[in-house]
Amino acid sequence: MRAAFDLGGTNIKVGIIAHGKLIRKGSVETEPEAGIMANLKKASGLLRAGCDEKIEMLGIAVPGIVDIRNMKITSSNAKFADAVGFDFQKWCLEEFGCPLVMDNDANAALIGEASRGCAMGEDNAVMMILGTGIGTAAIINGKPLRGKHYQAGILGGHFVADINGDACTCGGRGCLETIAGSRELERSVSKMEGYSGSMLSKCRQVGMKEIIDCMEKGDVFSKIAFEMAIDVYSAGITNLVHAYDPEVIVLSGGVMNGRKQILPAIRRSVEKRAWTPWGKLRFLVAEDPDSSVLLGLQTLMEEYKDGH
Repeated sequence: MRAAFDLGGTNIKVGIIAHGKLIRKGSVETEPEAGIMANLKKASGLLRAGCDEKIEMLGIAVPGIVDIRNMKITSSNAKFADAVGFDFQKWCLEEFGCPLVMDNDANAALIGEASRGCAMGEDNAVMMILGTGIGTAAIINGKPLRGKHYQAGILGGHFVADINGDACTCGGRGCLETIAGSRELERSVSKMEGYSGSMLSKCRQVGMKEIIDCMEKGDVFSKIAFEMAIDVYSAGITNLVHAYDPEVIVLSGGVMNGRKQILPAIRRSVEKRAWTPWGKLRFLVAEDPDSSVLLGLQTLMEEYKDGH
């Protein structure tokens, strides 16, 4: 029996893997202010509630820069700050007595989609995860892109979309995530001209769901807000295309619940922006975004076993 922990900024997802399949999964809310140990305990508790068998291997994915060789987080941006330098392998041995694999959550998600999901078999792909933040990852010639310091491919949410934009938690300004990540979208939209008189301004919260709902009810401002967000997403995807030369764009995250409106809009925008003389990009959407990371960790655990 193997287990996988997806330690997200909003939810912790736990998967149980047996006979090469993800047989069970569950989730619990993250407590980011409580520290890494408290959240690992929550994940362990959820696992043990659904499985009383011995865990032979554990996979953990986190939203940070992960040294996959030493199983440590080298940098974290506003999530699990106390996890930097934490000895996950030691904790895993003490808690479960088994080996560990780790990776950045976006890397794991793309590995999951390329090995078992919507992009199965694709050797050159990039992913953009549209959620609380904006996560990215790349696979080139069949291999996940990580780089010397393990940050290659995963910092696309911090591509600069506005050099004079607002400060980002990463230390930069005008990052994609600062403008159109779900956590910041309401603030960005509320500063746009026409917001105060719009249907959108009367919503209890403002995210892509509310923007799409109001747009479909005929609110002119909401259409402008929608196009602004699409422009930001598309600029980021275009940068990924120009940097990593993929054939496939994989889209995931909670924002893609509005895929009916978002996917064609992103496709049109990226096709206008991207320089791909070799042909047209293909766009895929993760069928079950909540499982992408868990499936990727499953693949990484299988690769670990084959390599040891």
